Amino acid sequence: MQDIANSNQAELNLKNPLAPLLHTIFCMRNKARQNEASMEHISWGQEPACQTLEEVGFEKVEVHALPYDMFNYFYVASKPISSER
Repeated sequence: MQDIANSNQAELNLKNPLAPLLHTIFCMRNKARQNEASMEHISWGQEPACQTLEEVGFEKVEVHALPYDMFNYFYVASKPISSER
């Protein structure tokens, strides 16, 4: 899975030079959705992505940042091998 390289905790984004742009896009997107959902229910970033993957049954979630791509994180997740077939 690929997602924007960002945290939902602002202090963790300080080293990312694209953080102000990402924040602007996020705010604009939320403003556009204001009538659809409250701000409390819209979240993005590494933490919610990992939490969501775990909630749907993935056990091992690895997050990779590639040195030539500072805009995205790449997630590798695996489900447990089931003995029931």
